Amino acid sequence: MRRRPSFPAVRDDLRMPDPTPSDVLRAYFATFTVGGLEAAARLWDPEIEWHALDGHGTSAVRGDEEMRRHYAEWVDTIDELGAEIEEVVLDSDDVTAVRVRNYGRGRLSGVPVSGSYYIVCVVRHGRILLGREHATREQALSDAEAVAPGDD
Repeated sequence: MRRRPSFPAVRDDLRMPDPTPSDVLRAYFATFTVGGLEAAARLWDPEIEWHALDGHGTSAVRGDEEMRRHYAEWVDTIDELGAEIEEVVLDSDDVTAVRVRNYGRGRLSGVPVSGSYYIVCVVRHGRILLGREHATREQALSDAEAVAPGDD
């Protein structure tokens, strides 16, 4: 008779930690890079609000449909569009501030493009609810403090 292997009992008090807001944002960019817009859209809240950097043609994007149009414009312009988090500046319960590098190749020119900027995001229940892009670390930190829940 063969003996069955014995496994240690699973403890009820052990569980995987919840992802940090920067974990969700990192997954978002990785998912977009590999799976495209449809895959990435699963990681934003249907009521998402996104504020692009000044001078990028869009002041605020609100809701799933507008966010899809916003990203579709980027996809139509840049081939091999991707982004990655270079630095986590702040990570709290539901707010993160990160430096992001995006990259790709101009669809018509074929010229490589890339740039870095900062993003402050509010993440709730594993989905991005609010995103604000900033040119500097100082702007991002100031904004992160403004959107973080108070100690009241």
